[in-house]
Order: sequence, then structure tokens, then C-alpha cells
Amino acid sequence: MNLYFGLQTGWISMMSLQSALIGFLLSKMLPTPLCPQEIVVVQTTAVATGTMPLAVGFVGILLALGLLEEEKDGSPPICLSWLAAIGWSFSVAFFRVFLSPPIRKQVIIKEQLAFPSGTATAPTLNAPFRYYLATPFWLYGD
Repeated sequence: MNLYFGLQTGWISMMSLQSALIGFLLSKMLPTPLCPQEIVVVQTTAVATGTMPLAVGFVGILLALGLLEEEKDGSPPICLSWLAAIGWSFSVAFFRVFLSPPIRKQVIIKEQLAFPSGTATAPTLNAPFRYYLATPFWLYGD
């Protein structure tokens, strides 16, 4: 869905809040509901999967390279085969795994910049759990 939407508009949706809420609701159907930390793992996995087309360049960058014109741009169009696109995806993912820790250390730990989607998702995710912790078990309605 995000790839389709991204190809049409050039934008994607992270869906952090929605992923957290859907994860919470689906966990209520399990025999043992998930704790907040497990819901964060569900939410993080959903966001990582949903933003993958943008992260590896399938939404705009790689497709734009196919629109190059040799007369106008001085370079022939670059079109990747399926195998080359998969190789590109793995190389970008590998690069980001090793690039993210130093960036995290600088931006989040040293500069203490807030991550907007995480800052918004945390209170939203805590709200349902606060209700269940503050309400007597006989009023749950489950």
C-alpha cells in the first residue's frame, strides 16, 4: 500500500500511531495480551516494513534515474533489474545498520532532539495501559 501510494504522490505514511493502536487491539484478542514494550516492538516492525519503499529509494529516487535522457542530462537512463534492485535494497539496509548508531548518539543522546513520531506515539500507547492499570479488573468489560 505504501509503495503504491508513494508512487502516486511521492509521499508515504509512517503509521506509527495507527500501528501502535492496532497492535494493542489485536493483542487483546490473544490469551495473554502483550505488554507495552511488546507493543512497541510490533509498532516498530510495522513502521519499518511500511517505510521500506521510501528508505531504499523505490518511491522516487531509483525510478527517477530511469527517466534520465542522455541528450539532456549527459547520462543514459539507469534501470535496475529485479536482482540489482534486491542487491541495492540489501546494501542500503546494511549501510543504515552501521550508520544509525553514530547518528543516534549525536542526535538523540548528545543534542537530545525529540523524535516527533516517537514522542507522539508514547503517550498514545500508554493511555490504554493506564486505563487497564487504574481500573478494577471487574470493570474491564473484556
